[in-house]
Amino acid sequence: MNILHISTPTTWRGGEQQLAYIIEELQKHTDVKQHVITPRSSKIEAFCQQHNICCHTYSPKIPAAFAVCKLLHTLKKHHINLMHAHDGHAAGLVALANLLGSKTPAILHRRVDFPVKNNLFSSYKYNHASVAAIICVSNIVRNILLPTLKQPQKATVVYSCIETSRFEKSTNTHTLHQLFHLPEDAILIGNVAALADHKDYFTFVNTAEKALPILPPNSYFIAIGDGPLKNEIQQYVEKKNLQDRVLFTGFRTDVPSLLQELNIFLITSKTEGLGTSILDAFASKTPVIATSAGGIGEIVLHNQTGLLAPVGDSQTLANYVVQLLNDHELQQKLIEGGTQKVAEFSKTILGEKVYHIYQQVLQQGN
Repeated sequence: MNILHISTPTTWRGGEQQLAYIIEELQKHTDVKQHVITPRSSKIEAFCQQHNICCHTYSPKIPAAFAVCKLLHTLKKHHINLMHAHDGHAAGLVALANLLGSKTPAILHRRVDFPVKNNLFSSYKYNHASVAAIICVSNIVRNILLPTLKQPQKATVVYSCIETSRFEKSTNTHTLHQLFHLPEDAILIGNVAALADHKDYFTFVNTAEKALPILPPNSYFIAIGDGPLKNEIQQYVEKKNLQDRVLFTGFRTDVPSLLQELNIFLITSKTEGLGTSILDAFASKTPVIATSAGGIGEIVLHNQTGLLAPVGDSQTLANYVVQLLNDHELQQKLIEGGTQKVAEFSKTILGEKVYHIYQQVLQQGN
């Protein structure tokens, strides 16, 4: 197998982490040679350099037409026999390559839980002759995609994963307590997510506003992450005069340790392909409260692995926060359920399922 992974973001978020896991697992197979094409100076390029993966780059400022020329050149020069597009823009490059004559089979990875745009190119992107398989990260993502597909049998579900060993090795250093000079008995309710629109931190803030008057005075809501809406969300917090109780860490690389410090993991997304940060919380033995966005309901089973509220329902979320903090038996029940659930989402399972799909596609081509 001579595989070319295509990744177009310059940043590092959930999709890039999943690509990294796939690359690491496929390195265990001696019959797999991996290449990556990505924008120059992207986080994925740095990952490839660290892991001795052959990486081909293009300027992130050039038009898509030039990027697809780089893609076609790479396919030919390195005798690539299978492409794997890991995001929507990557799928677009594959479609353009097909329009320009490429016959190399492609696998598309669909990670988002909103419908494909209603235009000719978006439809073509998921239905042209080179598309051999489409990996969806949850059943809800697959179901949303199906109306777009002329051959729905090409879509299959392979759940995203986490590396549980990151959490087994982690030690709780009380970093958040030290960072914000909090008392030792502080109660911490936090989320780990980009400060982006679909993560709906406004509902997170609204939940804090409703819950804090009922909670002990040493309770804090903490947003762990960074993103394009940081200033807007901070202004929203200040408008509600919650700046002393809703705190922002910025981007952090020590997430496993921080998760273990939380009393509750609270995710308030309005769209979510799956929600791997929830799996991180499960592995950290931190009880979860979540909205029922996208694929979240496939991992957060209400009253079993977490508590589930409707999207945007800050009152129900606040009620759950108060209930969970006061019910230690429920906390333990959810922790045990989450610990059992997360075992289904190992990077080994992800790697083997992707490898099996590669085998199937290449066998069909022969």
